[in-house]
Amino acid sequence: MIAKPKISFIVSTYAENSSDVENKLLCCLYSLANQSLKEIEVIVTDNSSLMITRDSIRQMVYRLNMQHVNTVMSSCYHSAEYGAGIATGEYLCFPSDDSYYVPTFAETMYKAGKLHNADLVYCDIVYDSRCGQGRYERQHVLPTTGSIDKTGFILKRDKFIGFPTKTEDGRCNADGEMISILVNSGISHAHIPDVLLVHN
Repeated sequence: MIAKPKISFIVSTYAENSSDVENKLLCCLYSLANQSLKEIEVIVTDNSSLMITRDSIRQMVYRLNMQHVNTVMSSCYHSAEYGAGIATGEYLCFPSDDSYYVPTFAETMYKAGKLHNADLVYCDIVYDSRCGQGRYERQHVLPTTGSIDKTGFILKRDKFIGFPTKTEDGRCNADGEMISILVNSGISHAHIPDVLLVHN
């Protein structure tokens, strides 16, 4: 555990059984363990309802010296807010368990935040074929609803306002709507045109 993380990664996970999540979550976590920027912390917020599944996930997380939290909340946005409340990093990032990052993601994003004095930094991503034209595609990310994904930005922890429009059914726009609120309020932001992650 590092004293002052530069970025806290709050990983949302959920599974009906351990086999549903094991490979994808491990892929995500190993991509974070392999970051060139070492001053990070990883908090896994686990919404799985079965104790046997949570126990399996907890063991995976602990083997990597990361934090596991039983959240069992109605959506990834609810659990992400909980994770943000215990995070200690200068910036927050919100991976999903089906995302993975290039090794320089944290370093590139953090350096850009410092260079541009930005509260929010976002990059382009490769996005799941379900959300495009039936194939994996590059998403040119913009800081507005429908054009940004919670996995692909870092935000200063002191600027995080939660996800005000989250719902119990976990609809998928609360991240973009939160970013729109913040940008409209005047926070500083910077775009990295590099593709630095995949969200399946």
